[in-house]
Amino acid sequence: MSDITETITVDLANTKYVFEGWGTSLCWWANVLGKKDWSDEFRSDLLDEIFTLKSGGLGLNVARYNIGGGDNPTHNHTLYGRGMDGFLNEDGSYDWSKDESQISILKEAIRRGCNVIDAFSNSPPYFLTESGCSTGNIEGKSNLKEENCEIFADYLVRVVKYFKEVLCISFHSLEPFNEPSGTWWFAESTSEGCHLDNGTQQTLLRHVAMKLRDNRLAKILLSAPGECTIADTNHTFSEYSPDVRSVIGQLSTHSYYGGIKDSIQFQQNAKDYGLRPCVSEFGGGEGGHSHVSMDSALVLASAIHSDLRYIQPATWCMWQVCEDEAVQVKDDINWGPIHLYFDKRNTPDSQTDRYWLTKQFYAFANYTRFIRPGYSILECNSDSATVAHSSVDNKLVAVIVNPLCDYRNVKFFSWQPLYSNSKLSIYRTSRFESLVKLSNQISIDIDTEFKLIPHSVTTFEFDLF
Repeated sequence: MSDITETITVDLANTKYVFEGWGTSLCWWANVLGKKDWSDEFRSDLLDEIFTLKSGGLGLNVARYNIGGGDNPTHNHTLYGRGMDGFLNEDGSYDWSKDESQISILKEAIRRGCNVIDAFSNSPPYFLTESGCSTGNIEGKSNLKEENCEIFADYLVRVVKYFKEVLCISFHSLEPFNEPSGTWWFAESTSEGCHLDNGTQQTLLRHVAMKLRDNRLAKILLSAPGECTIADTNHTFSEYSPDVRSVIGQLSTHSYYGGIKDSIQFQQNAKDYGLRPCVSEFGGGEGGHSHVSMDSALVLASAIHSDLRYIQPATWCMWQVCEDEAVQVKDDINWGPIHLYFDKRNTPDSQTDRYWLTKQFYAFANYTRFIRPGYSILECNSDSATVAHSSVDNKLVAVIVNPLCDYRNVKFFSWQPLYSNSKLSIYRTSRFESLVKLSNQISIDIDTEFKLIPHSVTTFEFDLF
């Protein structure tokens, strides 16, 4: 047990940036949950867990809608739920009846208060690719035919225009590709993906920007590059020409890997070019399959803390908030806050219409339920604490990760009258606790110390009076 007490200094006047919200992509889980073979009650309960604060829900307010490419109908190699419908037919016509499942979940998310809707693409339609397959190319080579860049750009913009004019759904941003430098997107694989060389990325971005402008959709932020790692995002962006950088409105990255130096460089790029920074994807499945293991939950919490401190994103999104229990069991992995069997045809009878909230769910909730959209992220001297403040709600929130095998002691110091004018509630997630409320509206003073148990995520919520 450590005898050293860390003092976390809080200065309500030292705001770094205003946070806009938490989110998730919708593919592939929304493509599954929107199907008619789920009961309305099950679907509604699960969506409440994700998009509301009712009964301990996450309260996510950002949804990333996947504009499907659509694969060759003669192919049968994607996993259940991962084959996303495209609206564009090979003859150039559009079928707007497609993707009913994902759209239905998007509408339900909006109905529950989701107010930041982003669009992204994993792959062009199969007939615009080199391989004739929307999951990738042979040996992971660049897969969009150069001569089809404008056609693909027109497709993406037509989709966002249709959503706005017909479905009354306005997208905040449009990202034309996903992890484009990745060479792991292979033909006849399990899900849509597309490697694009840097030159093709730039050509596509120019076409999309022009199409958005010509269709009076220029308020939609063009988002890029959304690479797998922060370092790759920085490298890809550094190779864009000045004219391409000038049409981008949102600098997007996935944060699966990246050190502090990479994150600081990303934030500096966003600042230098006046771009909205966002983390559009993160996930992990460390520790083997388990609904109660803290391994992947601590990785998630540590990533959130690092990203909010160094990247300073306007929004932070998970990859999939729901994962397929069958895949998790088969591969002995532990991705996602919520597990359920995607394919009901292969689900044990006892598990039908059932979902599990993993420790990732509760560790995520330590952040999402308390650091709400509109809160200011404050400068903080701690390497493990994220501190936020709302003058509207009159709340101060500190979320502290302890990934260590030992206890830690912390206390708070503030130049403002934090102690005489506040009450504190504490919530903890650990191996044996799932966002358990440890105290309710207690008073503290400058000498009050708090013990952080090993392998835990703890939220301190001060009500300021």
